[in-house]
Amino acid sequence: MTFRIGEQVGTCHGPGRIVGIERHEIEGASIELFTIDLRKSRLLVPVDRAEALRPLSTLAVIADVLTLLGTRPKAARGPWYAAALKYERKVHSGDILTVASVVRDLHRVGSDIGSAPERLYRIAFDLLSQEIAVVEELSADEASAKIVIALSEQTVLQAKARGEDL
Repeated sequence: MTFRIGEQVGTCHGPGRIVGIERHEIEGASIELFTIDLRKSRLLVPVDRAEALRPLSTLAVIADVLTLLGTRPKAARGPWYAAALKYERKVHSGDILTVASVVRDLHRVGSDIGSAPERLYRIAFDLLSQEIAVVEELSADEASAKIVIALSEQTVLQAKARGEDL
């Protein structure tokens, strides 16, 4: 896929805008790099490794993300360290639906899920929130609120499955 200066792209670090192409000398080789402005930093990606980038999500994909967040979470099987590696790979995959599945699966209302899962949850939540904010032209707070609302549907479904009245 070919990207151009000015284009918004998705990365495993969140959404960004390609602001330039630079040439750098690294170990005697001249390499072209995309310069991508992220919200709080810059990212350099070799032009010949552009597969690490993806077009920004569409409104339809964001709708799919919000629907996914309202579905029943998938329980991690086996020891936490194995699940943590799986979640870590998903968070850094760059695929927004995969990141959303981590948010859904690690979301626990009213319970302490521990520091390692909480860290992964926070990273995934922030990546998701940033992309929704950019795509839907919302503030960070508005995007976060959309995620929380979608996750609350999951909570209602779980309570109904347990036979609880809300």
